[in-house]
Amino acid sequence: MVDAITRQTAELALLVDHAWWGNGKWLARQLAAVDSRLADDLAAAAEATQQGKAPALISVAERVVERAGGPLRVGWTDPLEELHSDVE
Repeated sequence: MVDAITRQTAELALLVDHAWWGNGKWLARQLAAVDSRLADDLAAAAEATQQGKAPALISVAERVVERAGGPLRVGWTDPLEELHSDVE
């Protein structure tokens, strides 16, 4: 679970910055190149979470979600959903 949240947080951060995101070690390298402070914070938070301190990772993930415009709320719909249903 920690790995998935860490990976998805890094991917979202890079997406918000319109940066290439890569896989595995390249994801971490790209995040460090784009935002070294966030990369350090995310790595430290993932390590802290592995030691039972989940609030650290939650805090970093929430920071990135806010940069992306905040969490999706009830009532949000995918504007492309209608197009997807026409294809089937």
